Amino acid sequence: MEFMFLIPFVVVGGVCLGVYFMGKMSSEQNAKRLKELKAIPTVKAGGVGKRVNNMARMAGRVFAPAGTLTSPIEGLECVYYSLQVEEERKETRTDSKGRSRTVTVWVTVVNAAKMVPCGIEDGDGAIEVSLIEADMMLEEGAKQESGWFSSVSPEVRQLIEDEYDTKTTGDFWGGNKNLRVSERVLAVGERM
Repeated sequence: MEFMFLIPFVVVGGVCLGVYFMGKMSSEQNAKRLKELKAIPTVKAGGVGKRVNNMARMAGRVFAPAGTLTSPIEGLECVYYSLQVEEERKETRTDSKGRSRTVTVWVTVVNAAKMVPCGIEDGDGAIEVSLIEADMMLEEGAKQESGWFSSVSPEVRQLIEDEYDTKTTGDFWGGNKNLRVSERVLAVGERM
């Protein structure tokens, strides 16, 4: 009975250790993948054809021979963007003792990507890149969030409704829904 006060510390400590080891494992997997990618030989554009059956790595600037896209949030001229839209919702959850509580969760309602034909050029020439087959590691891009004191731009709301057939209004007396919108972009002229 004397040590009952230690139970929360043990539980929190166990959860912290679990999160630490899961993060470490994920980090090691990413580091391993990055190491594998760096082990692939780097070639100039003229040498890519000689490595048809093998993997090759090339660095250069992205170009779009047949036109570009415009990223939805930042409005960047790009060859690829992914768009993720999450909507805030309330859910009622019941625990094992039958007690109910309402919690706020973020649910992904749009997870889409668009791309156009593109290539990479260096001082030696240029090659076409199939983004569908490419292994891309893009950084987080621009974000927008709506709530009490912020709003997603009208253009982004219109895109979500028109192109992805997802309503952005209807919560709180017909007002706008709380959304989190983020994009990842591969811009024209970016080094890849």
